[in-house]
Amino acid sequence: MEHCSRQKHNIPLMICEGAKKAASLLSAGYAAIAIPGVNGGYRNPESESVHPLNQPFLIPDLQKFATPNRKIDICFDHDSKPETLKRVSAALTGIARLLSLAQCSVGVVELPGPSKGVDDFIMAGGNFDKLYQTAPTFEQWQVLQYTKLTYTPSVVLNQPYLGQLTIPDGAKIVGLKSPKGTGKTTSFDPIVRKAIQNGQPVLLIGHRVQLVQEIADRIGIPYITEVRESETGMLLGYGLCVDSLHPNSQAHFNADNWKNAIVIIDECEQVIWHTLTANTEINLHRVEVIQQLTQLLHNTINSERGMLILSDADLSNLTIEFIQGAAGVDIEPWLLVNTWKPEIGWKVHHYNQTTPILWFAALEEHIKRGGRPFIVTQSQKAKSTWGTINLEARLRSEFPCLRILRIDSETIQDPTHSAYGCISKLNQILKDFDIVIVSPSIETGVSIDIREHFTSVWGCFCGVSPENSARQSLARVREEVDRYLWVASRGLGQIGNGAISLKSLLCSEHKKFKVNMRHLQDAGLTMDGDDIHVNKTALHTWGKMACRVNAGMIDYRGAVLAGLVAEGHHIIDGVNNSDIDPKDLLNSIKELKSANYRTECEEIAAIDMDVLTRQKLEALKLQKSKTPDERRIERKSTLEQLYHLTVTPELVQKDDHGWYPQLRLHYFLSLGRSHLIRRDAETATAITHQQKLWMPDFNKGQLGATVAALELLGIPEFLESGRQLRGNDDDLQRLKSITQANRWDMKSIFGISIPVTNKPIVILRRILNTLGLGLKQIGRDGTGARQRVYQVVGLDDGRDEVFAAWLSVHDTNSLRDFQLKKYPIAG
Repeated sequence: MEHCSRQKHNIPLMICEGAKKAASLLSAGYAAIAIPGVNGGYRNPESESVHPLNQPFLIPDLQKFATPNRKIDICFDHDSKPETLKRVSAALTGIARLLSLAQCSVGVVELPGPSKGVDDFIMAGGNFDKLYQTAPTFEQWQVLQYTKLTYTPSVVLNQPYLGQLTIPDGAKIVGLKSPKGTGKTTSFDPIVRKAIQNGQPVLLIGHRVQLVQEIADRIGIPYITEVRESETGMLLGYGLCVDSLHPNSQAHFNADNWKNAIVIIDECEQVIWHTLTANTEINLHRVEVIQQLTQLLHNTINSERGMLILSDADLSNLTIEFIQGAAGVDIEPWLLVNTWKPEIGWKVHHYNQTTPILWFAALEEHIKRGGRPFIVTQSQKAKSTWGTINLEARLRSEFPCLRILRIDSETIQDPTHSAYGCISKLNQILKDFDIVIVSPSIETGVSIDIREHFTSVWGCFCGVSPENSARQSLARVREEVDRYLWVASRGLGQIGNGAISLKSLLCSEHKKFKVNMRHLQDAGLTMDGDDIHVNKTALHTWGKMACRVNAGMIDYRGAVLAGLVAEGHHIIDGVNNSDIDPKDLLNSIKELKSANYRTECEEIAAIDMDVLTRQKLEALKLQKSKTPDERRIERKSTLEQLYHLTVTPELVQKDDHGWYPQLRLHYFLSLGRSHLIRRDAETATAITHQQKLWMPDFNKGQLGATVAALELLGIPEFLESGRQLRGNDDDLQRLKSITQANRWDMKSIFGISIPVTNKPIVILRRILNTLGLGLKQIGRDGTGARQRVYQVVGLDDGRDEVFAAWLSVHDTNSLRDFQLKKYPIAG
């Protein structure tokens, strides 16, 4: 096989364990390489200290095959033992990363079992060609590892509907993993009713108010806001959002009052992720909520009659491990796994383009032909081209005679809108509409069971939320009508430093924590990092789930499609039957979006605030239901507090595009530098509860490390008035040298990757983007190498006026008034 290693051939290869397996693959027509065990393809620096980079490296015999763009698939033996699976997964990840660094295209072929090796699989008549053709990329495989449930199931079913459950007495941790629409919520209804009859309290926990209300009503317990009207009050339990799991909430929650109870966490994977990351009200009480949740789990599992029920179509090891660690137990869970898949599955029409314009053209053509679509998207704001507001506006203009309903976080809280309070009665309301457009407000926990009404489901996913959330939203309509799908190739945003390695992600957070703590201690703050308690179980769960999200964002489209295939659905190419020119259609939609957004910004700026007292504004912020004008009043009030300027339409737009965090960083780097310590100290104190803090929130809230890094890189000097910049400037060369030598730290602090090929000007431009600034070429030198000449642009965007207002506030010792509730710990 020597010729296979030459780059000019680049024959696809398969890596497997042992010569016998390789021989079997060669006989089946695949070029294969055998390695002696899963760890045999690479070496670690501990065993080979002579390696110059002190990093893991491929063995020489394998390195010669690792040529750019070569497709290499890894096919290790099948195993079902949890410990063996962890060891094999770590080894596969190690070799796959090294192959990826060599610019190979890496895939993973997983054997389905029970045959252990690929030779046994082929001998047993297994279709290896199909496994190979559908094998996920390494990135897709990583996502799948973070979603697996490898604990031994107690009951395995294969049926479309769960029905009534029989859970053995004494079960403490009950896990239900069953596909969407198979009646998970309904299945534990008899358990709840029996508990109530026996006087055993039931606590239902979710992550979205409307969904918990609907489920609580279904299983016969009040939601927390309804306990006063309930005959039993709080005596026999209630439902509440996890955000309220703290003593200062409306529930006045105390975990020590919940022993011998049945605790149900519906959509548990998303509840835990919400608990650890959400920017809702929980942001202000996260440490207390984690503390109360941990104590609740401990009390429930360690009490005589207590039982914890976890329900999720995507239940994984991560949730079970979090529960066991939080409760301090090593109890084996009682698991029901329903392996049912639809016999036919959805027909998913996938539009594989850069933008959703052909998807949308097909949608309009579908409606013209009498179709009644259910449309899901990941955004709603007027500035989003493909958000619910603009989709509704476009479809209303094109189809004025059709009944259209928009369901998003605004309309379900607007008492003047048809969608107000609709979550608990969707199956009654939706039948009255021809077109329904929804945001992620109903992506989980909702079952739309009406039949022969919707003719199709359309999904537009720009990568805002995790890939499993996208798949969840497509499943809200239970009827197996065709799905039409557009997915962005990459997701938006990242968690932490964006790593898909738990070690890298947590090391980054710990390093930032130490730097920020040292920054505060140098300023005299009496806070010792060694005395601060961080919930390690929760932090590791956050890290693993963050890796799962980050991995899914790398190849967002591939992750969504792979998940749909795994659920039993069929992907086909989307077809556009419309005669409309896509460019004309896109321009029309963009013009509509611009007009809608301009109007929204003007209406916010035009709101008369003089008639409102501070008390009325505070009361408005606490209101759950708000009309459009009340939302605009709240937004304008926030902007006035943020910027201390007259609110104009232009200011609204700047804020929508992230102006505040950019200006804040620039201000504390420059004019407000002397106030930085006080600002960070107050932020740290605000989120520390009884010597406990949540490290990701703490790191996002601190600016000291980021400002210090900008100063080390010499950024203030580049911002000097009139400064002309050339790529061969000494300080620009120094900037490149520092950033290249500290690429991992750059990723951790600024969230940006600095490839080794980046030139100094490119590196500077990327860093300036964090301040809302840019670079503009203003000419070239007249002689010699004719270096391009650049200047910093954006300094004249009105920030000087904001900085002056902020400095005035700080200089009058009013920092607490300056700290705005919208960004209490913003990153």
